Amino acid sequence: MHEGIVLFCRLRAVRSVRVNIGNIYLAQGRHGEALKMYHIALDSTPANSNFLRCKLLKTIGDAYFLAGKFTEATATYEQLLKVRAQLGWSVSAFLPRGLRGPSRCVSVESESLNLLLCYYAAGNKAKMQEHFLHMLVMQDDMSGTDELVEDDEDDDEDQLSPSSMSPLIVAAQSASFCGASSCCPFPDNSPNHGAACSPPSSQNSSSSGADLSPASGEPDGFTQLICQRRKQTYRRLVLAGGLVAQALAGNVTGSFAANLQSAFDWVIECFRSHGYRELAYEIEMHKANALLRLKCGVDTAVKIYRSFEHVERHHAVLTPRASTNLSFIYILENDLPQATKYADIALSADRYNAHALVNKGCCLLLAGKRQEARHHFLEALGLDTECVEALYNFGLACKIDDQLDEALEAFSRFNQILPSQPEVLYHLGDISESMGQYEKTMEWFSLLTSPGVRPTDARILGRMGAAAAAHSQDDEDKQALHYFLSSYSYYPYSVDVITWLGVYFVKQQLFDKAAEFFHRAAALQPAEPKWLLMVASCYRRSENFPLALALYKKVHREHPADVECLRCLVTVCKEMRIPDDQYAALLRKAENAQQIIYGLQPPGASSARLEERQPIVQSGRTTQIRSLGARQKTLALTDGAAPEEDMAIIENLVF
Repeated sequence: MHEGIVLFCRLRAVRSVRVNIGNIYLAQGRHGEALKMYHIALDSTPANSNFLRCKLLKTIGDAYFLAGKFTEATATYEQLLKVRAQLGWSVSAFLPRGLRGPSRCVSVESESLNLLLCYYAAGNKAKMQEHFLHMLVMQDDMSGTDELVEDDEDDDEDQLSPSSMSPLIVAAQSASFCGASSCCPFPDNSPNHGAACSPPSSQNSSSSGADLSPASGEPDGFTQLICQRRKQTYRRLVLAGGLVAQALAGNVTGSFAANLQSAFDWVIECFRSHGYRELAYEIEMHKANALLRLKCGVDTAVKIYRSFEHVERHHAVLTPRASTNLSFIYILENDLPQATKYADIALSADRYNAHALVNKGCCLLLAGKRQEARHHFLEALGLDTECVEALYNFGLACKIDDQLDEALEAFSRFNQILPSQPEVLYHLGDISESMGQYEKTMEWFSLLTSPGVRPTDARILGRMGAAAAAHSQDDEDKQALHYFLSSYSYYPYSVDVITWLGVYFVKQQLFDKAAEFFHRAAALQPAEPKWLLMVASCYRRSENFPLALALYKKVHREHPADVECLRCLVTVCKEMRIPDDQYAALLRKAENAQQIIYGLQPPGASSARLEERQPIVQSGRTTQIRSLGARQKTLALTDGAAPEEDMAIIENLVF
């Protein structure tokens, strides 16, 4: 008899060792070897050890799932559920009859959700619908003594199916699995909700001492376990409903929004018909969020959000979430009164809602109350230190108030949480430029124009070129030239960039290349005669006098009173040794008229006229652009030289 006991213990030890070895293999990603160990352990398990065999089947199914073998995982999960049904166990775990009640506390196991995911991966919509309905079914007529667990298998239970076995444990227990701002525990607001999740009254406390802890009067561990399983089950059911709706809708675009609505309506009706009123409301919230992503579904989403204002649909958790989303929508629509109204509703229901605080702060910021807005953003950060929306808006408010140090700190912290965000990188570079930090400016703008972020942003490349030109130590400006040429290649319509490139090539005595850029500027601004005058001057400096004369004559025909053009005609005629009497007479007449109108001497008038028509020539200070969407202002054309030298270059170029 003793030898039989020893042999039995050895068999148990071998089975446990194989399961543990399989767990190690699975953690190492060696799925094939892990499955081999699990199958050997399953084959060595007695046929009457039903609970242990089910645990092993679940572990094998999870291993197949992690290995991506969804067909084998589907077969294993189906076999597991079939065995449970033959043994009289429900697909969903349940409580003893005495602890059931109107609150319908169930516990959907992870293998049921995993099987639904397998059907989803296979694209089997019919099976998904069938299994989802099976998950919602409650077998209330079954007793609570069906799950008979062998005493000799208690030691093996903790070794099988660890938390890492199920790939859905983290997803199901996460508080943000549904993508909402606050994924709730879905409390049941029915009158009998307190039967399972709240402490009983003092009248019954003496008769049922197991319900309360003797010292604090709080719910005991078993009652808390019931509530925890309820929350986990509701989250899994909502996740399952969302998967089914997504599978039924398929790839939905704006023109097929009706498919999305019908898919969610089917899931909502399933929840309602099985008595899950709270979960039906949660799926409606998911439906509104999905419609919000479609341009044609915003109005329908707003109607759904507003429906939670009704008394019969009022929900302690969903109503604040709906109000928060409504506030967000009205902020985007620039409806400040409505946005403020719903932000206040959300905060009155939940004062510690970080997203509602951010929306309220945005309303105050748009209303010009920046100090109060910053207070709300800081309060939101106190509740959620990684609330990037609050960080961004706080930095923006500080930047508007010229508190650049605080703004720089806020955006830097944002960049640590979510790196490589274009808007944040822009503000970091813009603030650094305002603070005179040239190296940091180039660093942030280089990150902004790096591959994968905004490599084709012509305006930022132009600003980088202007900054490099302003801080250049040589006369060639190779770095500035690189940025300006890159900007021109992506957006060849910026007159400021074209002008800088034209002036640069004039400095390098490359007049033909400069003429190409001035021709481009003339095409963009055909009413401005200065660009054709610059082109003609380039031709004249490259000793192409006939072409320069023809271009001067063309400008004179279009602008006969232009004094600069007449002077250029007189000069080029002298250089070509041809008569210039006609143009000289017209020049004297135009100068006299100019003297009468402006009261200026001809030389002074020429200089003033030139400066007036050259707005692109500024000092070494680069004009700053305060937002990505702002209209680009004039860029500096200097490269470290004095403005007078640049003016001389333009004067020599024109005259």
